[in-house]
Amino acid sequence: MVTVRWTLRILAALQTRLVRGDADYVKGNRFRDFAALKSMPQGRLFGNSALSFLVKIASGYWDIMDPTNGYTAMHKRTLVELNLDKIAERYFF
Repeated sequence: MVTVRWTLRILAALQTRLVRGDADYVKGNRFRDFAALKSMPQGRLFGNSALSFLVKIASGYWDIMDPTNGYTAMHKRTLVELNLDKIAERYFF
């Protein structure tokens, strides 16, 4: 089970990259933290891995380790350049 402390640590790491100016968009990776992986149920781990692989096949983004992870952050200067009217209504930030 993901703990609040772990979640806050991940979100802080994402935010730090934006504040330092290292990136305009960052995406989390659940598969990087081996301690967290050990606490994930086997079925969920397999499902997430399989779904990530299928997304990579469909999108061609092989360099993104965990494309199904919902932890993302974007700098405001990047967000204002997006045409938000073209993003599906059921997808949100």
